[in-house]
Amino acid sequence: MTKDELQKLFEKEQCRELAWEGNCHDCKKPTTVVARVEDDGELQITGGTIYENNPVYIKCDECYAADPRLTDSRPARLRGSPLRFKGQGPDIMP
Repeated sequence: MTKDELQKLFEKEQCRELAWEGNCHDCKKPTTVVARVEDDGELQITGGTIYENNPVYIKCDECYAADPRLTDSRPARLRGSPLRFKGQGPDIMP
């Protein structure tokens, strides 16, 4: 997911923090990726990486470090627990 796509999502959700929960695409362990706009405007992403591939996939930090490419992204992956997106409410808008 690009910075521009994230910015549009922050604007749509009217928030400064977004979180994606699901299983890592590679190792399948539960993973939460958090994107946050800090007070100085800097974008921080922790917990892994987000791939906008309709559906969205995530990778934990360890698997991303081992191989940043998203391979074998067949939709059959969704048969397990689907990825959930959580926006953190407008009460934290600047």
